Amino acid sequence: MKYIILFFLFINTAVHSQKSDDFIGYWINRDKSITIEIYKNEESYYGKISNSTIQKIQNKKNKILIYQMSARSNRKLYGGMFSDIIKNDQYEIKMKLINPTHMVISRANRLFPKKHYWNKI
Repeated sequence: MKYIILFFLFINTAVHSQKSDDFIGYWINRDKSITIEIYKNEESYYGKISNSTIQKIQNKKNKILIYQMSARSNRKLYGGMFSDIIKNDQYEIKMKLINPTHMVISRANRLFPKKHYWNKI
C-alpha cells in the first residue's frame, strides 16, 4: 500500500514540476522545416520564426507567428493567435506540453483539430 501511495506522489510531483516557462526556448517541427523561438513578455507568450527551410518562409525570419498566449496551467497555453504565413490566415491555437522536450500545437475550437508536434532543441 505504501508503494502505491509513493508511486502516486511521484507521478503527481513529475506532472506538476513542468512549469509554463518550459515553453520558453527553441522548438523544431517534426519534419525539421521550421524552427520557432517561444519567449515570454510580461504574462504573455509569443513565438517567432528562427529558421526555416521552406522557401516562402525563409525571408520572414524573426516574424512573430504566435501572439499573446496565456498560461492556464503549467502544461497548457491558451487564448493566443497563430498567423499562418503560407495560407495568409489567422486562427486561435492552444499549446500543450507533452513533457519538457515535446509539445503539441493545435487549432482551438475545432471538432477535429489538426495537431502539430514540436521538439525542443
